[in-house]
Order: sequence, then C-alpha cells, then structure tokens
Amino acid sequence: MTYEEIPPLYRATWAVYAAFRRLGFADDDVAFVASPTVQGGFITTESWLHVVLTAQDKTFTVTVAPLDRPYDDAQAILERLRVSIHDGTTPDEVLHRMWQESKVGEAAHFTSLCAALLNRSFTFPALAN
Repeated sequence: MTYEEIPPLYRATWAVYAAFRRLGFADDDVAFVASPTVQGGFITTESWLHVVLTAQDKTFTVTVAPLDRPYDDAQAILERLRVSIHDGTTPDEVLHRMWQESKVGEAAHFTSLCAALLNRSFTFPALAN
C-alpha cells in the first residue's frame, strides 16, 4: 500500500501495533477492537478503535481514535495493511514515515507507553533474552 492509501486513523493504529512489536510482543498478542470508550468521564456513543495487547496474563489497551467508517470496513483496511506489510507491497519507507509521524513514534510518548506497561508489570520480550 502507498502512504496515501492508508487513512490517518490506520496509520496511527499501525504505529501502536508497531510499538508493541518493537518491544518484542508477538503478532498474536495484539488485537484491534472497536467499542465505545470513556472520554471526559462519559461513555461515548460512537465506537473508537483500540489496540489491545494481551500477554503475560494481562491486558493493556491503547485507545486510538473514533472509527471513521463501519467496523467491517475498518477491519478490511487493517487486514489489507497487514497483508501488504507481510508480503512487502507496503515499502519500508512508508512504514518508517508512518512511525515517524505518529504520536507513539515520538520519544517522549514511546517512553510513556513503556512506563505504563512496566507499571502494569509487563516485561518486554525484546529485553528478556
């Protein structure tokens, strides 16, 4: 996929997934879920896209943003992106750009994510070997 073919929400979602992978978590540890969330103390009426890490008998959820289309369509985009990354049709330059432009790609944000995981007693597989 080209950069332009990947809508902003899915670029941001991929970056969270990539952060978990950089820490050594497996593909099977990460899922994409759509559900309402809490914003300002209230449950939203619309569904938001979440990246859920389930590993080491714990769960950690990163809420990305409100869904921009029906969930089935969102799943189709995420699956197309996943396949294109694995088969090499999404170039490394695109993946690098998505990471660099993402909030989680910023050092301070990535560090905060790592600290939050450590505070919840996760260990990073990439550092455990």
